[in-house]
Amino acid sequence: MTISELKRNAKAKLAGRYGLIVGILLIHLLLTTVLINFLGQFENIITSLLSLVVSVISVGLSYGLTASLMKFFRNEESSLTDFITIGLNNLWRAFCVSFSIFIRLIVPIILFAAAGILTIIGNFARNVTADGSVAADGSALFSLGSLALSVIGIVWLVYKGLAYSLATYLAIDNPNARSKEVIAKSC
Repeated sequence: MTISELKRNAKAKLAGRYGLIVGILLIHLLLTTVLINFLGQFENIITSLLSLVVSVISVGLSYGLTASLMKFFRNEESSLTDFITIGLNNLWRAFCVSFSIFIRLIVPIILFAAAGILTIIGNFARNVTADGSVAADGSALFSLGSLALSVIGIVWLVYKGLAYSLATYLAIDNPNARSKEVIAKSC
């Protein structure tokens, strides 16, 4: 399929229904913004607990948004607030899929943290001589290690991120599949 054919197909699916898509996206944006701003009004341990709740609800709303858009483009019946009911009804499933992806991406995240720690250590490893000049005895090694870990982490994260990018779509299309099965199919 050429780009012009894809564009023509997309315009045909959107014909006369732009308002619905824009409405769904605006309501999703409004809900997530309200949830985040609501969270900013609290401090201390309540903030931590509410942050966790808001994160889980946001994952569910995003899952519902994806499901609603899939229904829309498959010419199935969908309403303006479908994404809310779909997201809240599948909250646990959406969280399990997202958490499974996060667990599988933890190693590149740790690599980034290690790169940051090496950078900090490298900055402290510089020796300032008596005349005020900086002698970078050990900092070059830490900088190279930090750069290597950063590059490895970026490549790994992009590769795995692309590998898991279809997991939500597969979870929506296969409601009886477990999150492990969905993740395995996505790779």
